[in-house]
Amino acid sequence: GPVGPAGPAGSSGPSGARGPQGIQGPRGDVGPQGIQGPPGADGVFVIFDYSSGVAQWRYSNEDTFQPLFTYNSENNNVSLTPAREVEFRTANGEIQWRYVGTSTWSGLVPLSQITGPQGASGVVVVSGIEAISLGLTQVIQQVDSAVLGIRNQTGPSTFPWGSAVVYAKSGVSPTYTYYAITNQHVIEDNNQNGVVRVYFDEFTYVNGTIVGSDTQTDIAVIVFQTDRELYVAPFADVRSLSRGELVISMGSPLGRDFFNTATQGIIGGNPRYIVSSAFSLAVKVVQHDAAINPGNSGGPVFNLSGEIVGINFLKSVFTSIGVPLEGMGYSISADVAQRVASQLQASGTVVRASMGITVQDVRASDLPFTSGVQITQINDGTIASGLADNDVIVAIDTVGDVIVNTPIRTPIQLLDYLLFKEPGEELRVFYYRNNVLLDVVITLGTLTS
Repeated sequence: GPVGPAGPAGSSGPSGARGPQGIQGPRGDVGPQGIQGPPGADGVFVIFDYSSGVAQWRYSNEDTFQPLFTYNSENNNVSLTPAREVEFRTANGEIQWRYVGTSTWSGLVPLSQITGPQGASGVVVVSGIEAISLGLTQVIQQVDSAVLGIRNQTGPSTFPWGSAVVYAKSGVSPTYTYYAITNQHVIEDNNQNGVVRVYFDEFTYVNGTIVGSDTQTDIAVIVFQTDRELYVAPFADVRSLSRGELVISMGSPLGRDFFNTATQGIIGGNPRYIVSSAFSLAVKVVQHDAAINPGNSGGPVFNLSGEIVGINFLKSVFTSIGVPLEGMGYSISADVAQRVASQLQASGTVVRASMGITVQDVRASDLPFTSGVQITQINDGTIASGLADNDVIVAIDTVGDVIVNTPIRTPIQLLDYLLFKEPGEELRVFYYRNNVLLDVVITLGTLTS
């Protein structure tokens, strides 16, 4: 017969109960953030690594580390292999860095943070853009108290405003004596017996006294006393300045309402030379494009080490035919400002060396020279003995063991050269007479401004 149907399936048993969830382990501690280091090159990161007593570095787009320095714990010295234009040292329990050729060291990372608790390599990662921004902020905060406002009274209700920067200090607490540089045109026509107001901010001031001024370089020095601790700004070595280097201009454009405005730019040219017969001005300058306006006169331009690059005094607004210009500001070169200010501080006047001659740019003559200065007049034959009218000076050398042989291309370069010489100093002058190169040793005389 047929097979009978299958019986129904048995019911399934109950599911087993879910076990309890395991407890989550504790989160590990976040390691300390690396200390900001110097700017990286070409917009990439710079990575520092320290292991086995040897510091190494590499750019983030490279794979190979290069040795930076070896630290000797016995004498606390380091052997340096600088990365491009940056150098490092250990001091005060930290690694410090600076740009090659500058004087100020900045902290990079404490030695205690270079290695972790297990001896692992410490790593500092630096963004170039972040480092530049941090550097600008730090410099402005560092130098801020050195930048002053100057109010000069020239009439019953006339109060021209300018800026200044502290460059020297003497005395002890509670009263310090400070010396500040400004422009001659900021303090000219003073009718208060040489007294000006020196502002620390838009509200607070003391009286200062004009020590002396120099028209040819547009430099003046003011002395004042206060119990405030002000930053004393050092002077930069302008010979090491390069086009494109970042600079900060500080001062009070339009007066006290915009006190100590900071603007940033780059060096556009160094050196430049400016001559103005209308103002008896002939001076070496540093060209930059940091914004400056009326009231910035006498204020400083700083590099990122907080050093004075120059003293603002002029900007080009229009060409001779009225074409508007932008970004062409000029600051009196730091070496000129320092040289003139030191003389004004010491005696109230500038004593210049004289060659006893009057010259013109040889390019203004019909002589076949592309550079040099032509003698147009012998003013003091005792000083200029051996030289004559129409001689073309092309170089000057100091008399001694070291041969410098400085080229002289224009009259203002000759003026700048003599600014740094002393009366009584001997110079060897190289010149052309009738297309023959000759030389003569002269003893400089004195020209007092």
